[in-house]
Order: sequence, then C-alpha cells, then structure tokens
Amino acid sequence: AGDGQPVALPKEALPRELYHGSTDGLIALRLAKAELGVEPSSVELGEVFEAMVRYCEAFEDEDFVAGIEPLPRVLERLETLAGRRDVVCGLVTGNVERIARRKMRATGILATGALAPPADDQTGGFLGGFGSDFCSRDIDDVSRNYLDRAEQLGIAWRRARATYGDALSRLVHVGDAPADVL
Repeated sequence: AGDGQPVALPKEALPRELYHGSTDGLIALRLAKAELGVEPSSVELGEVFEAMVRYCEAFEDEDFVAGIEPLPRVLERLETLAGRRDVVCGLVTGNVERIARRKMRATGILATGALAPPADDQTGGFLGGFGSDFCSRDIDDVSRNYLDRAEQLGIAWRRARATYGDALSRLVHVGDAPADVL
C-alpha cells in the first residue's frame, strides 16, 4: 500500500454501498482514501487504470471471469440482436474500457457479434461508454454511483449519434446493477 504493495480488496476495505454498482474510478479513489489516506484530487486515474489493466492481463480468461456469467438468455438475445439491421448495440459499464473489452470476450458476449464497432474517438473494441471515460471524483456522495454511470451512458449515446447520425431514433438501456436504474 503506497509502496507498490496491493491494497485491500474493495469488499474488505469499504462498505458495500461504496463499491457495489459503482465505477472503477470511484472505487479506486475510495480505496486510495481508505487505505492510503490519499485525497481524490491527488490521484492520477490514468495511471491507476493502466495498473489495473496490467494486473488483469496476468490472468487467463477463465480465471479472469471466474464467478462472472452473463445473465440467463443474454447471449441468445444478443445473437438475435446481432442479426437485426435496425439495432445498434453498445456497452455502458463502470469498468475501465480495456478491462470491459476483456470481460466481454471472456464471457462470450463479444462472440455474439452484437456489439457495434467503436466510435472514432475510441481506441478499439466496441461502441460504448466506460468507467475510464468519466469519473466525477466525488467519493463522498453515494449517488455518484449512478450519476457517474449516467454520464457514461450519455457518452455512449453521443458516440453512437456521431457514428450513426439520424439513423438512431431512440436509446434503450438495459442494466444489470441497481445503479443502472436511472
């Protein structure tokens, strides 16, 4: 902790409401404060996100997603959506983008073919809004768990509109976390 050693896991260091359904950025900042006494304004999130990606890269896909499974029938529904010309699917998640890409591949979601190609301002992967795109740094307000996610949803929508223009007439958001219910 602070000396290159790992800090405690969120479930060991933070109350559940401060990490469950939150974003990677807010969780990292809350851990920095709780474990290291570091204020959010002093944390370089880009460096933290890179360290998180490097850590995750050390695992094989099977180990990386141990305990993570798509909800029932999600893969089948995504395969159906992949075949439709009138639907564009993206991903909105509190995860760092490169970690999210890995999760989608390792869980089989990417293989459904449903996720649209990335927008011009993304480095690869698929269309979406991610925890690495926005972080309010407001670790004291628990409502930021869903408000930061709402920002990420807006980013995904703007990317989709910039890519597909007026061909997109509406946005439908399907979530799997309490913070997804806006």
